[in-house]
Amino acid sequence: MLRRALILAVLTLSTFAGTAQAEDVIVRYEPGADSSDRARVAAIADPGIKVQGLPYQAFEVGRQDLAQLRADPSVAAVAPNPTYEPFPEGECSAFPVCSRPDDQYFSRQWYLNNDSTTRTPASAAPYPSSSRADILAPQGWGLRSSTPARVAIGDTGINASHPDLGSAIVYSESETDAAAGDTQGHGTAVAGVIGALPGNGIGVVGTAPDARISMFKVDDSTGTISCAAVANAIVRAIGRADVVNLSLGGPSPCSAMQQAIATAKAADVLVVASAGNNGDTVKQYPAALPDVVAVAATDPDDSLSSFSSRGADWVDIAAPGSDILTTTNTGGYAYFSGTSFSAPIVAAVAGMLYPLVPDANGDGKKIDDVRQRLLSTTDPIPATGADVATGRVNLCRALGGDATRCGPGAPAPASYSGPSPAAPPPASAPGSPAVVAPGSPAVVAPGSPAVVPPAPAPAPVTSPARRRSLATALRARFGKRIKRLRTRGSTVSFTKAPRSYSGRAARASHGRWRVRLVVRRTGSRKTVIYRALLR
Repeated sequence: MLRRALILAVLTLSTFAGTAQAEDVIVRYEPGADSSDRARVAAIADPGIKVQGLPYQAFEVGRQDLAQLRADPSVAAVAPNPTYEPFPEGECSAFPVCSRPDDQYFSRQWYLNNDSTTRTPASAAPYPSSSRADILAPQGWGLRSSTPARVAIGDTGINASHPDLGSAIVYSESETDAAAGDTQGHGTAVAGVIGALPGNGIGVVGTAPDARISMFKVDDSTGTISCAAVANAIVRAIGRADVVNLSLGGPSPCSAMQQAIATAKAADVLVVASAGNNGDTVKQYPAALPDVVAVAATDPDDSLSSFSSRGADWVDIAAPGSDILTTTNTGGYAYFSGTSFSAPIVAAVAGMLYPLVPDANGDGKKIDDVRQRLLSTTDPIPATGADVATGRVNLCRALGGDATRCGPGAPAPASYSGPSPAAPPPASAPGSPAVVAPGSPAVVAPGSPAVVPPAPAPAPVTSPARRRSLATALRARFGKRIKRLRTRGSTVSFTKAPRSYSGRAARASHGRWRVRLVVRRTGSRKTVIYRALLR
């Protein structure tokens, strides 16, 4: 299935408007608050909500209750609760075979090892290899410690049954009311970039081949990601991971997240975040916070990806982020683009550094040593100094390799921890579909049907007839006050008066359309924007 994926996130700050309408807030409890204290606070703010034993709790409260909430002795602080809205930036864009690539091998992962055998997604020709543009992963994997990298991910969850993730997942929990799993697919894709299993004869290999991944699901049952959920994920990751990856962000900081990151730093946990997909220098958060490693995206030419946010005053490092082949929540593989997939490359390298680097100042913490090694061993790129403070990450150099081993012309070793580029097509597990490239035979386990690549998706929504069809579907679901029809590629946008706005994101489906409700606030005014995407 060819579709546009939602792969980065845009943050919208919900300010306290001068009205009596409900507002989304974060409550930070005092350290000594017990269950009865939390129940009392919940009775003030939102009697119907489930009381959580987490440092931060999200509530929807009326303005008249804010003063009482702030005065409660068990409440340390009350602040706005921003939400993250997923934003499309390029799954499978312009690729002939996307939802199920025709070649699921290491030779497709140019960002790990870009040589004359590395092929483009369309399999038409090798990637340009004069500048390498990769992170020299196989050259450096032999230098890693026997202690696995421990990386936590705050994202949309994970498909724990994916055959290429399996034992790499050591922990998973939800910070919201949503059940476990990954309906959006973003978290599973990020996890594959970090730690897809090596040497199993199928699919892809992660940047840290033996990583131990902890997933903290931060999107709720409506698909909304709040600051409170992300802050809780950061705090909950302490003790389970050395590095936290956040492939999300937006233009407004959040006080709860800032405090959670400070708590993580004090516990020797490094936070890595995507710089954003805006293609400009506008700071994105949490990436722009001082204690976070902000990651931009590069392409196979070693240039900054056109969509990547940039700015040497706040973007620390770059990593490949275009045409990244990784795992999907359907059990397969797909190419993605976005800084959402640059950050996990850096997070994986940082995770491998924790067991290796010494504690230089003897303070019992390695966070500063890991950060210094990570940023001081990059390869310079055209964006260095102007758009990125350092350069593109070099896994081999970061792990201690010398110029001979980790230079631009360094060949990949004959043996390394990863699936062989020449491995035969993998057999499908019994009962699962096999992928058949056009003109290629499939190796299928008994009882497994073969599935040919899907037909191309419908053309972008541009014709008046298709617009009218979608408008009819939206009006049937949301009423007749939709206006301001706008189209861009496969995305259709409408605005709607906020009379029926409930304070939370909502979704609906009709035919092949996925509809997401987005809210923008300006003072006390709310504008509801419906974005409709091709499934």
